[in-house]
Amino acid sequence: MLIVVGEDHKTGVTDDAPSRFAALTSWIKTLLPDIGPELYRWFGQVMDTLDYGAFIGRETANGRTFVVTGDSGQGLSHGVVASLIIPDLIEGQGQCLLSCL
Repeated sequence: MLIVVGEDHKTGVTDDAPSRFAALTSWIKTLLPDIGPELYRWFGQVMDTLDYGAFIGRETANGRTFVVTGDSGQGLSHGVVASLIIPDLIEGQGQCLLSCL
């Protein structure tokens, strides 16, 4: 399975998902003309924080809730990073909150 990403835009700037999917499909078929059928698609808008920094760590009000946010279009990468960091925080092996990437 191949995951193809792109055609990002900031939240609320545009509402043209069909044309963005078409552009992405055209691009990947140019690179891989024999690629099989599309199985799934999703559309996420880029949400930037004021400082463009992501946050992965413990939500301070509760202490038992963990947050991954501010991905700025890097959700797949941040999800992998969070999957490595948050278990350590849960097990008490990491003591600091992490603002990363």
